[in-house]
Amino acid sequence: MEYYAHHRIGGDARGRIYEDGRHVQLPELSTMIFYNPNIPGDYERQQQKSREEYGQIERELQEVGIFSGGPVPGDMVVNSYLMRKKDEENGVEGEDELEYEDEREEELEG
Repeated sequence: MEYYAHHRIGGDARGRIYEDGRHVQLPELSTMIFYNPNIPGDYERQQQKSREEYGQIERELQEVGIFSGGPVPGDMVVNSYLMRKKDEENGVEGEDELEYEDEREEELEG
């Protein structure tokens, strides 16, 4: 069984529990970027790396059906949008929007 626990203050937790009781922690969605301002271009490199990792984790969560159980918390939708949107300053293109975002936007508009 795989799970994803989301809390806007306490942070996220993701893992897999096997039938024999073993528990393996898996990477969570993260919007934090760590970079060294003294290294030219490090922010842009780390930002791109973070977006790629975020996208990979998001795809993994979709593949195992984590997002199929109901509405996704609004702050997760916002974070996902921000991680994938086109960055006007450096021209980095984000991933295509995910299905749950479209559904959430319709809920918010309607």
